[in-house]
Amino acid sequence: MLSLPFITVVMPVKNEENHITSTLKSLLSQDYPQERFEVIVADGMSDDRTREIVTDFSKRYSNVLLLDNPKRLSSAGRNIGFRKGKGDIFMVVDGHCHIPTTRLLHNVAACFEKSEAECLGRSQPLNPPGINQFQQAVALARASWFGHGGNSLIFSDEEGYASPVSHGAIYRREVFEKVGYVDESFDACEDVEFNFRVEKAGIKAYTSPSLTIKYYPRETLKALFQQMKRYGRGRFRLIKKHRSALSINTIIPAVFTGGLILGPILSLLAPFFCLIFGILYSLYFLISLITSIGIAYRHGFKYLGHLIPVFFTIHAGLGWGFLTGRSAIVGSKLNKSSVAMADTRNFHREKETVIPREVPSLVHDLEGERNFHMMTPYMSVEIQRIREVILNSGPNKKTKTIMVTGAHAGAGTTTLILRLVVNIALLKKMKILLVDMNMHHPGLHRAFGLEPEEGFIDVMNNRISWQDACKETSLPQLKIMTVGRQQEEQSSFQGRAEQEELLLKLQEEFDLIIFDTSPVSRHNRNNVDPVILSRIADMVVMVVREKMSSKNQLKRAIADMVDNGGKVSGIVFNRHPLSAMS
Repeated sequence: MLSLPFITVVMPVKNEENHITSTLKSLLSQDYPQERFEVIVADGMSDDRTREIVTDFSKRYSNVLLLDNPKRLSSAGRNIGFRKGKGDIFMVVDGHCHIPTTRLLHNVAACFEKSEAECLGRSQPLNPPGINQFQQAVALARASWFGHGGNSLIFSDEEGYASPVSHGAIYRREVFEKVGYVDESFDACEDVEFNFRVEKAGIKAYTSPSLTIKYYPRETLKALFQQMKRYGRGRFRLIKKHRSALSINTIIPAVFTGGLILGPILSLLAPFFCLIFGILYSLYFLISLITSIGIAYRHGFKYLGHLIPVFFTIHAGLGWGFLTGRSAIVGSKLNKSSVAMADTRNFHREKETVIPREVPSLVHDLEGERNFHMMTPYMSVEIQRIREVILNSGPNKKTKTIMVTGAHAGAGTTTLILRLVVNIALLKKMKILLVDMNMHHPGLHRAFGLEPEEGFIDVMNNRISWQDACKETSLPQLKIMTVGRQQEEQSSFQGRAEQEELLLKLQEEFDLIIFDTSPVSRHNRNNVDPVILSRIADMVVMVVREKMSSKNQLKRAIADMVDNGGKVSGIVFNRHPLSAMS
């Protein structure tokens, strides 16, 4: 029994109250020692009974864990499980699936031992028990050549070594060391993108029908269209990141949907286009009809009335998602980076409580001692969410460097940093350094009752060592490097090279480094440019403020960063509703 590998089942979920009970029961009834597997449910802040159901299971089963997924994306949920899990093997299972055998975990262990592979693929048909006639029609359509990519193995019963791209779902721990984790900028196709990297890394993959898990198809045409649209956008993002992933199967739905939009318009301009449009789409509907009749002949003519509209919805949804993929990635086309306005929820929920330009004192005298209280501004739910996103995002590095800047002056950057760093320092066992690089309005030193001299600029000009510039604070694990003396309008150091050299030294000493910089919109003194720093930092957070920040300011700020080689990892809306930025 002890020779069996420990398996971590990773379950990213959101609002799965209808299916998660049966899925958890199927996992917990596996013919596999309970002490040799765990189920990590990464919940995307569900607002139905999902959390209540999982909590009840966790009370009764010590190997069921409920973890928060504040990003709410499946990609982020997978990473939470991959990072937190104790497994030798990691298997992804969704909250809405049917596990047809109690031997699944044993089969996983057996396939790894037999194949000596590091990744396993599995079939994922859409025919679990209890589905209605429409769902059965969706399952039949998706399993056909006309409703799914010809090179996909997701509905296959093959056994043997195969490409993991379409259906890889089970990994040895070593895989993450070789290829990293899931790209959390993906809202769909994150598994395909990850498996694409697995294949490119030369990792051996094996597939077997003994690993089959059955998924529940969508129940309406509207829900099916939304699902296909997400997949289409995911395909666009995949190709944007990996050009070699482009294939004819990806392009055809986009051409099909584009033709539906442009065909009638062009037909009004010239009869020739009307003829071409009529021929091509008549041919499409003929193929759809013949395919539907063939499926109905084999499985029952009761499905015929569903199949044609289902095929159309699949193709139109995939095509529309692909065509609108760029706007989905970049918000309103406001930058050229892979960060989207849609991803700004990575760093907030609805509102934050930062008050710009009001730097609070963190030092409170209590009976002659300096004390840091668990004050509401520093312990708010939103600050905790931002903290967890930052600490759980990106690659698994020993040190994280976070840069925080504003889209304009007065956005509330300094106060956000203070609340964030105090929250981390009070609750996490980390060596943290706070660096003030705001050359226009340095304010971090005032919060700690320090003078700004003998700081960052002095280090850059070789006046003092970086060790001497790191000042103690009342929190033992937190140090601060103040801005330093700014007598010269232009400093002698040149910029990026010196800053990179300093950063490398600091990374050897600290677990987390947070930089406060001038707003992007301000001309920067002393060669301390947010764009330069954003190229070096692991993560770049931009702050905007309610009733002060405009969409144009945000667009310009992001464009300034991206067009000059910088990046923006996420946005904090300082008491700024998302609807106002859409």
